[in-house]
Amino acid sequence: MLALAGFLLLGFAFAVWIFTQATDSLGFMGVLSLASWLIALIFGFRFLKDAGSSTGAVSKGPFSVWSIIFLLVTLQTPAVTESPQDRLFESLREELGL
Repeated sequence: MLALAGFLLLGFAFAVWIFTQATDSLGFMGVLSLASWLIALIFGFRFLKDAGSSTGAVSKGPFSVWSIIFLLVTLQTPAVTESPQDRLFESLREELGL
């Protein structure tokens, strides 16, 4: 099951890369990235839930709290990280006066 989920997510990464090369629509790329992120979360949380129940875990509270914290952190990560390419393009725009 884990290998199948890994191959599925690897296929999503390739599809997202293909669409980044083929389109200039920022909105479409955002929706596509969010959709693949949600599918990855569903598979990952389901795997962790199954792994926890197979080891005999009976309390679901800590996993729920961890899941919520994980979701909040992954949602805020793009807002606080900035790629070096963004800074390079911004400095080039300033030099060229664009």
